[in-house]
Amino acid sequence: MKTNETPNALAYTVKEAARLLHINANVAYQYTKKGILPSVRIGRSVRIPRLALEQFLADQSTGRAGGVR
Repeated sequence: MKTNETPNALAYTVKEAARLLHINANVAYQYTKKGILPSVRIGRSVRIPRLALEQFLADQSTGRAGGVR
C-alpha cells in the first residue's frame, strides 16, 4: 500500500486486502471467487468493502468462517 493510502478506505482492492491480512494475493483472489471473502465488482475492478473485511476477521476469530483458518 502506498503511504498516501489510508487503511480506513471504504473498499480495498484484492491486493490491498491481502496485504492488510498478511496473506498471499492469490489466496485472497481464491477467497473472493469462492465467496469466503465478500467482494463487489465496480466496472472491471473487484473491491472488498472495509466492513466485509472486518466481518471476515470477526468470523475467523469466532470460528464461523466455514473452515478457513
